[in-house]
Amino acid sequence: MTEATRRWSWRSWLPDMSAAVSRFPLGVLLAGFLTIYKLWSGDRIEPDDKILGTLAASFLWVVAVDLFVEFQGRSQRARGIAWIAGIAVIALLFHFKWEAWLFPPLLYGSLVFAVGLAGQLRRGERNAAFWLFNHRLWLAAGLGLIGAVLFGGGLSIILETLNFLFGLELPEKWHERIWTVALGFLAPVSWLALAPQNFTDRVSGEETEFTIRAVATIVKFVLVPLLLVYTAILYAYAVKIGLAGTLPKGTLGSLVVGYLLAGAATLLLTYPIHDGGVLVRMFWRYWVWLTVLPVLLLFIAASPPTASPSRVTRSCSSAFGR
Repeated sequence: MTEATRRWSWRSWLPDMSAAVSRFPLGVLLAGFLTIYKLWSGDRIEPDDKILGTLAASFLWVVAVDLFVEFQGRSQRARGIAWIAGIAVIALLFHFKWEAWLFPPLLYGSLVFAVGLAGQLRRGERNAAFWLFNHRLWLAAGLGLIGAVLFGGGLSIILETLNFLFGLELPEKWHERIWTVALGFLAPVSWLALAPQNFTDRVSGEETEFTIRAVATIVKFVLVPLLLVYTAILYAYAVKIGLAGTLPKGTLGSLVVGYLLAGAATLLLTYPIHDGGVLVRMFWRYWVWLTVLPVLLLFIAASPPTASPSRVTRSCSSAFGR
């Protein structure tokens, strides 16, 4: 692969996704299958709990196998056999759920426990290494979930903003699809991308560096892109009201205030990694200037009515729900 091809490949655009695929290929694939099945069944049939349960439990199993094989240095053949054997047993358990007296929450809990143990099953390992590995592993899971919630919430807000400002009346089903993708695919894949690679480290000041890297992933791939999209929507709406000669709709003030607060918080989080990628550099350099028009809309919406209110001033005051 040439340098130019590598630069424009999906791996260069999504390095964290690429890392997850390289280390946990079947885990990413199962997360994708689960998400696609949930999306497909949501429009046609009621999703089968046995299929969803099998996919979710198999995801945890293959992650545990991958960590175990990586830590122990086992062969890819052993990895494949463990994958197939575990998935087959899980599928049989869910298929004969009643006959096997399967209690799914207990199975999930056992598999989560197995994931935490998989990278430490060797004599002579200290408790400090076990704690640090699991600290990093589950911190990564928490950050992946937070990132997915921010992604789902951000896109849902964008949809509602489009409905509100442009009257598009986008279907409510879109919100369900957004959250299915966020929680079914983005959260687990983000977790795998952030999963620790060192199994024997001891507690040290490096935890600060790890936390910064994890937060940087959320900033780069969730907060900055969503804020740039939201900025484009506000500018498009400003152009619309300018061409139509109308004034901002009510509650625009709260939308702009929320946008400014989210942008300021993201700007602070971006500081340690302000050179980390094209979008981050663009956000760091231009976001303050891009807020000029939204702030202008905010002042128009918040302007007080005159003594002899006209249609314009009444509309301005109603923008804040007065």
